[in-house]
Parts: sequence; C-alpha cells; structure tokens
Amino acid sequence: MEPRTHAIAVGGGPAELLAAIHLGRVGLEVSVLEARGRLGGRASSEPVGAAELGAGLELRGRTRCTSAGRRGGSSTRSGSTRPDGGRRSPSGASGSAKGPSVAARPAPGRSPASCAGRPGCAGRDEGALDLVLGRLPRPRRTFAGGLETRHYLSVHSRPGQSPVHLSLAAYLTPEDATAGTREALETVADRVQPGWRDELVAEPRHLARMRALTAIPTAVAGGLAGRLGPTLPDAPGLVLAGDWVGSEGLLMDAAPASARAAVGTVLGERRAVAA
Repeated sequence: MEPRTHAIAVGGGPAELLAAIHLGRVGLEVSVLEARGRLGGRASSEPVGAAELGAGLELRGRTRCTSAGRRGGSSTRSGSTRPDGGRRSPSGASGSAKGPSVAARPAPGRSPASCAGRPGCAGRDEGALDLVLGRLPRPRRTFAGGLETRHYLSVHSRPGQSPVHLSLAAYLTPEDATAGTREALETVADRVQPGWRDELVAEPRHLARMRALTAIPTAVAGGLAGRLGPTLPDAPGLVLAGDWVGSEGLLMDAAPASARAAVGTVLGERRAVAA
C-alpha cells in the first residue's frame, strides 16, 4: 500500500495553516479549505472607523465549506454553502479518500466529534461590545471585572494611542444569555466610563454570541491532559488540531502545539504504511 500524498486542512486558522506548511515542506500536496474569503481564523482584524478591531471570535451558526481555487502545488478554497449544503461530518470537518484531513476546530455550535457529553468538552460563549472613543472619560479606569457578574471591560489599544479601543464582554451560561446583550454591556460602560457616548468616533459593534473558548480544561476532566488528542478511533484518516486539542497551552499557545502533534501523527502513519 502506497503512503498517501495529499492532505486536506479544513479551515484557514493558525493550526490548519501551520500544519499545512509543515506537511508541504515534507513533500505532501496540501489543500486548505476555508469558508470565508480570508485566512487567519479568529486571528484577524477589521477597520472600524479610525481603529483596527479584532474581527471577533467565531460567530455561532455559520457553515463551513467550499468553492475551489488552486495555486502552485497547494490550494486554498473559500466560499459558502446553504445551511444544509456541502459534505460535512458532525464535527464540521470534511475529509477525502485521497489523503488525511487536518481539522482545526468543530463547527460553531457543535461539539467536536466523539466529544459530546464528555467532561472537559464544554466550550464557553460570550457577548461582546467594542467601543471606539476619541479619549477615555476616566483615563485611569482601563480594566474592570465583575465579582458578582460575568462582565469585564478592558482597553485593547496601546497606551496613549488615539482612538481608544474599549472592549466589553460577558460570559454566557445556558441559564442566562442576557448578560451579553448590548444594553447590559452599555450599562457596564456607563458605570466604569461615564460619558463614553460623547466620545464615540465610530458606531459601536455588538457581537451577541461567540465561541470564546472551544473546550474548557476542567479539573474533573483532568485539566489540559483531559482534552482530546489528535486522533479519533472512529475517524480514521482524520487528525485534529486547534485550541481545543492536546495537553499544551490555551488559544494561540495550543494551536501551534496541536498542529505539531497533528503533523507528527500524519507522518507517523505514512512511515507505518511505507514500512
């Protein structure tokens, strides 16, 4: 049996891109599938008025998949489908019989494959409000966190930078999703930065429900070691990578660590087949 020579990275975030780069360097043909017209996943920014804001975390309810475009020995794919369209597995990752797939995160609103109901697989959503201000009405108040609520406020721009990016967020629970409404977050801004409305230089941006963390490492699940590994017994040929996979780090620390593990798994399987 010949080793597979074609890998598919499902998604264009940091974990998928790093895995694709490493696999390409060892001679595999790699295709990257991305639903949006840009790469970077959650690591991106967009202009809002005179400021550059993070493009927001992964919005719930989007679909992933796929019109094709090819360049050189690898390809990138972007586009969109109707909600019931495309070939999707329950995890939101699509595969191919031609080679292994590297899936970097579950579809928004879904648990990873074989993860539903397992301790440590629960994610956390949040609502967020971004304000672009000419200046802070209360310059010393650059951070605030709730002791009895799940709100926080933080200045995300550099010291002395103008305009000022003021970010507010609230973690949501299944019992109460109202903490992340625009009205609730504006109330927090009123308490910490009274007069902020007079300093607005761009329209506020409210993101009602986003996936802030895909899988929370909890003590009952064994902490970081309790997260899913790069392989699933019921999905041969599918290798997982992302901030919810592996025993190392969180978010942007976890993504490259899991990408390395995914690449090692793919290359180990190729060596075993070749032998």
